Amino acid sequence: MEAVLVRPGLPAQPFWMEADKAAKGLRLKLQSLEVRSPEDIDTAFESMLKERVGAFVAFPDPLLTGQRVRIADLAAKAHLPAIAAFRENAEAGTLMA
Repeated sequence: MEAVLVRPGLPAQPFWMEADKAAKGLRLKLQSLEVRSPEDIDTAFESMLKERVGAFVAFPDPLLTGQRVRIADLAAKAHLPAIAAFRENAEAGTLMA
């Protein structure tokens, strides 16, 4: 299972549809993890570890981008490959952008 970090209420639907389509083509299951505040990031990582997620994508979002260093640090500590939308995320330590 793979995961997607997303803030509800933002126009992430096109990103979700594309990610879900790609996952189905690879026979992967996606889990959507909602992040409404910086505090939700820890909960999302706890869920990913509990569910034994193999990797995750952080959808483009001002909150998630603003927390890119923290997300990259948590991903490294959890040994989770992370993909995000912007070069700044990769510079902060995610696997790729």
